[in-house]
Amino acid sequence: MKIESEFFTSQGDQAIWELLANHLKHRKAMQRMVLTSLDAEQKPQARTLVLRELDSETKCLYFFTDSRSTKVAQWQNHPYSQALAYCHEDLLQLRLTGVIEVLANGVAFMDALSQLKAHQYKDYSSAHAPGSLWRADSAGPADSLNFNVIKLQINQIEVLEIKPHAQEHLRWSHSYNSMGELIDTKRLVP
Repeated sequence: MKIESEFFTSQGDQAIWELLANHLKHRKAMQRMVLTSLDAEQKPQARTLVLRELDSETKCLYFFTDSRSTKVAQWQNHPYSQALAYCHEDLLQLRLTGVIEVLANGVAFMDALSQLKAHQYKDYSSAHAPGSLWRADSAGPADSLNFNVIKLQINQIEVLEIKPHAQEHLRWSHSYNSMGELIDTKRLVP
C-alpha cells in the first residue's frame, strides 16, 4: 500500500499552514499548543497556550499571556522554544521550533489588545501574578493591565502523521529562513 499525504508534497508546508489556520478559525484541537521554555536551572518548562493568530507568509504564531508569568522572563533570557500541537482526529502531530519574541508594544501588540474580550481583561488585570499563592483577595483588580503577546517565529516544522492501516507512519520536516521562506524539506524515519 503506497502511503500518500498532502503534507509531503511540493506544497506540503502550505497545507500545514492551511490546517493550522482552519484549527484557529474553528477553534479545533491544534489551536491549543504546548510551548516550552527553560527556567533559571535550565530545566524545561511546558504549558498549554491558545493560538490567537498566525501569519503563514512570515511563519509566525501569536499567543497571549500575563506579562508577570514566569514564562515571559524565561523566554526573555532564552528565546528558543518549541510548540507541540496534536490532532487526535487526524492522528497528526506538529512540532514547531523557533524563536520567541515577547511583545509589549507595536502593531501586533495593539491589534491583539484591541481584540481582548471582557473576561481576558479581567484575567490580565488580576491583583496577583499567575502562579502566586491564592488568597481571598486574589480576585481584585490590579492597577494596570499585565498583558503581552508572544510571537513565535518558526524556523522548522516537523510533522508526524500516524497511518494506522499502512505499513509505516510518515515523518518529515520543513525548514524556513528568517524571512519565512521554505529552504528545505526532508523525509525522516518515523
